Amino acid sequence: MTTLLEHLDKIKHLIPPATELSIDVLEGGYSNKVYCLSWQGRPRWVLRVPGLDAGDFQISRISEKIALSDAQETQISPSCLYFEETSGLMVSQFVAQKAFDWQVEHTDYDLLRLAKSTQLIHKMSSNQAHYELDKIILGYLGACEKKLSKDDLLRQEVGFLQDLSFSYLKKIRPYSPVMCHNDINPKNCLADDLHFWVIDWEYAGMGDALFDIALIFSAHNFTPRQQALFLSHYDDTLDLNALSDDLVNYQVLYKMREMAWLLLKHISTPQDVEAIQCYHAFKQEVLEDIVRIKADRL
Repeated sequence: MTTLLEHLDKIKHLIPPATELSIDVLEGGYSNKVYCLSWQGRPRWVLRVPGLDAGDFQISRISEKIALSDAQETQISPSCLYFEETSGLMVSQFVAQKAFDWQVEHTDYDLLRLAKSTQLIHKMSSNQAHYELDKIILGYLGACEKKLSKDDLLRQEVGFLQDLSFSYLKKIRPYSPVMCHNDINPKNCLADDLHFWVIDWEYAGMGDALFDIALIFSAHNFTPRQQALFLSHYDDTLDLNALSDDLVNYQVLYKMREMAWLLLKHISTPQDVEAIQCYHAFKQEVLEDIVRIKADRL
């Protein structure tokens, strides 16, 4: 296993001698280990050490680097100073802005900035990756199956998700792919009154813009009024009512994707109790969503 010192040795051209360097763990790095590198009394860089198997989690580091470079040029993501394509080890500029909470209640100002950032992302060039939700979800579940013994109780959860997701995946309508982030959740948005950044481009790829939007609606706890306001600033030609069924379907699929991801995370690292706890929280939300959707359609 590569140690932190070995990682630091790779970026020694970017940092001062060890005697002058201060290293602090940054909270919020759920998939990866994240460190703040400081010297002369100031935080300078952020070091990300990937903690996921890129193959199992369908991450292309080359595609991530392309997306990150475009986002940096578009000025919606902090500057990247070092990126190792083989491992995903990355050094980026430290920014003082904080991530939003999962329980965020956005002001209209932040909502409009989020709409503008999403619009810019969807205008970015292809990063040569394709994000097809059926392949992602079923791929995660397939990786889970390979890691489980035949009598493992978690196989029941894999089967449950496979059966449930299929009925929603087949509702996805044909779409024209655009560049998508595919994980614009509150923890991947850093902001203060002046700056708004979108970070973590591991899952960026050509996909359906509506999935990005539905994910934002769900993860950022948008009210119906906020959904309409977001769409009006993202693209005022879009009709929320006309898109309602697709957006609701994608919001359920977003949660199913998170469930599949969390299940794979837990199976890959059984000591990660938080992953399975989050899985069951999402499962409860999905079951409640399905009941509500059926009631609304009666």
